[in-house]
Amino acid sequence: MQQAAERPSLITKAGAFTLPDFAQPQRVHDYDHIFGISHLCSALAQDVVSGTNEELLVSVSDNEVKPYVPVLNDLCRLHWLVLTRKTINVLEFGSGYSTVVIADALRMLSELFLPFAQKNFRCEQAFHLYSVDESEHFIDVTKKDWHSMGCIMPRYPTVPFP
Repeated sequence: MQQAAERPSLITKAGAFTLPDFAQPQRVHDYDHIFGISHLCSALAQDVVSGTNEELLVSVSDNEVKPYVPVLNDLCRLHWLVLTRKTINVLEFGSGYSTVVIADALRMLSELFLPFAQKNFRCEQAFHLYSVDESEHFIDVTKKDWHSMGCIMPRYPTVPFP
């Protein structure tokens, strides 16, 4: 894990990427090498299922009990969007790999900008991820994964069950 003093250089490194870069496998690999997105995913539960529908838009099914395999370019893109836009709070629908990746980017931003955000923005919790999921099963899977990664992640996401 990078030290807080190294964060500004990481934010600068994220700025060296552009949105189209995440369609290029080598650039995704470069981003992953800098920020360790694969490492975040490897720490999560490995009991996954590949999507059964090859179409771009796959509907969610109540029958699914295993998360889908993480898609590295999408996760890197999400991480990059949060970092480069210096996002204060995120509202996510659904939980899983993206929850942990977004929370990691918010953690980095919090280490750099929390005092500034607390002074200048009206929000209850700066650099917080609000994740809403209707599946109690996937909420439990995601929370279990946080604990397998240590105690860093649970401070940032909130995954309420309606």
